Amino acid sequence: RKNKQYVVKMRFPVSNIMSFTLLSRLLVHFILTGVMYGYLLCTGYGFSVYNLQFFLYCPLMFVFFLALSWALAPMAAYSRDFENLIKSIMTGLFWLSGIMYDPYSVSVTWVRHLMRLNPINYFANAYRETFLYHEWFWQDTTGLLIIAVELVAVVLYGSHKYNQLRKT
Repeated sequence: RKNKQYVVKMRFPVSNIMSFTLLSRLLVHFILTGVMYGYLLCTGYGFSVYNLQFFLYCPLMFVFFLALSWALAPMAAYSRDFENLIKSIMTGLFWLSGIMYDPYSVSVTWVRHLMRLNPINYFANAYRETFLYHEWFWQDTTGLLIIAVELVAVVLYGSHKYNQLRKT
């Protein structure tokens, strides 16, 4: 941002930077999932055929957040305020997500329905259902439908915005 005048004169693969960042985070995700799985094996959960759903959820999460970065990163390159807004929103979504608790067991109905719209909730609960509760992904049809609609919307909007602002 300090030397914006040089960016137009440089030739480097800007489109690959987000992918490399996400790939490094994916590697960290694999390592942490391995640690979690080792802990589950030591505590008596053991291997289950349900655990193979990890190979569905992990790429789905990777594609979702890649498309989200396509949508938000080009706009954040223009405005530091937008970048700070996105950081604040993502932090809020993380803390409202069901990482440490089950958001689908909240007693207030409208809050429970609102929390289902948070994509981080879907992925956290999917991992919980896969490794702890031994449930298939199609058993939560509402969550599956919500994440499918959100994924399609983010992919379409993200690819449109990225292609529109790529040259600029």
